[in-house]
Amino acid sequence: MKTRFLTLILLFVITIPMSIYSQGKFTLKSEEVSDATSRLAAISQSYTMAIRQKPEALKGVPEKISDKTLYYSLLINGKNVFLAIDFGETNPPLYADTNADGNLAYEKPITGATKDNRTRYVPVKIATISIGIDVPQGGYIFYSPAEIRRGDVTFGDETFSLMIADKNLNGRYNDFSTGDPGASYDSVGIDLNRNGTLDAALESGEVSSLAEAISVKDNYYSIKPSANGNTLEIKTLKPKMGMLDVQNPDMEISTQSKWGAQTFSGSNGKWELPEGKYITRLIRLKKKDDAGREWVLKAYSFYAGKLASFDIKSGKTTIISAGTPLHIVTSAKMTNDTIEVSASFLGRAGEQYSSGPTVDGQRPEPPKFIIVDKSGKELASGPFQYG
Repeated sequence: MKTRFLTLILLFVITIPMSIYSQGKFTLKSEEVSDATSRLAAISQSYTMAIRQKPEALKGVPEKISDKTLYYSLLINGKNVFLAIDFGETNPPLYADTNADGNLAYEKPITGATKDNRTRYVPVKIATISIGIDVPQGGYIFYSPAEIRRGDVTFGDETFSLMIADKNLNGRYNDFSTGDPGASYDSVGIDLNRNGTLDAALESGEVSSLAEAISVKDNYYSIKPSANGNTLEIKTLKPKMGMLDVQNPDMEISTQSKWGAQTFSGSNGKWELPEGKYITRLIRLKKKDDAGREWVLKAYSFYAGKLASFDIKSGKTTIISAGTPLHIVTSAKMTNDTIEVSASFLGRAGEQYSSGPTVDGQRPEPPKFIIVDKSGKELASGPFQYG
């Protein structure tokens, strides 16, 4: 009788739906980058400078290229691969080492499409990897994945479109960001507001470096893509939490961590976060005036002061006083007979905001300045210029 009772309990446990423990495994399919997903390709972009002379490692080049040809070396799937663009022609053809054998002699020219003084070549397939190449000038080129993996996945009880890009172009889709500046990693995009496109704004949190986990509607999930990008496993997580207190109710912070891209606002500037190390991507100070217009100042990661990176520990509060009151910082630089005066706003954490706020999304007229000598005599005056 006891044996049968234990068997029934075991059967009951086995038949509990797995969704209680895991969100499940999902299929991702390959598709070309489109306008709706171009933001993911944009944050996966790399660049390389032109090589003026034919590289010694390049075995051969097409016979009829001109002396205005520039060469480029790209790291594709762990190998240095060469491209050549002949700027001696009206519509410069691109020659790519499509089989990665170090020889361009037998490669066919690829014609690009020119718009706004930039030429775009896409798709360019090198071995098994498809890339897009953007040429703003002859001195350098940008390149990014032309294919992504995409599928519908479930977080909680809601379905979202998720995409992964092979940012480092090594043929794998599971390279997580470690936070190290020189590290190689992939990118992820999620249409969180389900409007059919990936939003460009950092605060949307829809595109970021591929992290081991992600936050969706205040819940946390691990994401584990297969190396080939064909499947994605999602599990529910319950991380240990701590607090960040910036002591400013008007501040909004967009961060990147092992918990993915997150934006925190409201709550009087005090937020509950999973433990770990955070990198700040963007700070926004937002305040409405008496007319109801919203004024916004921005500080980006390299100007974020003490908030540039911070640690959250379980059960503890990290306090970093930031934002207002602000003070103005000016600098002057002399070039020949011209003095350039710049101004910016500095917050309590040493974060430096641009001197050009937006008002309801638009830039107002720039502030004016007056320069006086020691006696108070006016030497010069006028408006600042944005730039």
